[in-house]
Amino acid sequence: KNDLHMHINRIERILFVFAKVNHQYSYIQGFNELLIPLYYVMYSASSLFNNDIDLVEAISYHSFEFLFISSDLREFFKLELQSCESKMAQFDNILKSNLPKTHHILKALKISPIQYAYRWFNILFGQEHPLPQLLPLWDSILAHLNNLSTFEYCIGVARVKKVSNSIESHYPLMKQGASFRFVSKNCTNNDDLKSDLAFGQILSILNNIKINDIYEIIKEADKIYENLES
Repeated sequence: KNDLHMHINRIERILFVFAKVNHQYSYIQGFNELLIPLYYVMYSASSLFNNDIDLVEAISYHSFEFLFISSDLREFFKLELQSCESKMAQFDNILKSNLPKTHHILKALKISPIQYAYRWFNILFGQEHPLPQLLPLWDSILAHLNNLSTFEYCIGVARVKKVSNSIESHYPLMKQGASFRFVSKNCTNNDDLKSDLAFGQILSILNNIKINDIYEIIKEADKIYENLES
């Protein structure tokens, strides 16, 4: 309990100093999600720092500041709607080129990436995985520090791909003239799904993606990223 209190104090101090030094950002909700994995890794490697907890704290601070200042991650914390929509446009394009059917369904239902994916990218998937899964995912993300957001988008598309069959098979679009209607295989007599019901169910699927093998997601993201580069 005393150790936990000590760690909390140090994490709070790092965030406080960052806010004082970087007035343009101050403190924004989500910074703690970015700092804690870094602090955990540095503390786990205390022996490399002569078991000096003050040095661990200092290195954690500089690692957090470097991550935020030296990559385009900081752009996700410009919380104006126009800025958020602009950041999600590239993700939407990558999603469209890789999963056109799923993308079409989301567009037809007016499900925006901001509604399910923005939190993935601004805190590096910190709320989507337990720490043992998160650390190798971060290794992969940080290996693309100079193009961090683009690789994050590739991970995002790989995540959506995990549930694309569920979305496409349960909510196929049936064209009727110039319009579309949604049909559910689970509906009695093939009744049309109300769009608001489909909206809620699909959004729930996207917000509750379960990943068992994080390396499978990383491998798929690498493949998507390589296709972008070629």
